[in-house]
Amino acid sequence: MIKPGEISKVDINLKNLALSFIKDIKVRLNLNGVPFASIGSTNRKIIKEMGADSEATVSFNLMAEPDADSKLYKVP
Repeated sequence: MIKPGEISKVDINLKNLALSFIKDIKVRLNLNGVPFASIGSTNRKIIKEMGADSEATVSFNLMAEPDADSKLYKVP
């Protein structure tokens, strides 16, 4: 839960279940309609390459907008 004005780190874990490598994996957070903004970077990340049966994590810093409703929000 994030209070308005607070910053929180969000990790997204990915696993390549294929038997071969994959490259240029694009990860994008869709923040439309939620009171969050990415901080310190964009809402997009690229993983250059993932080997077969490997895992990768992308991290985003999100801030709950200061003028958001006063209730607590779950990170999407």
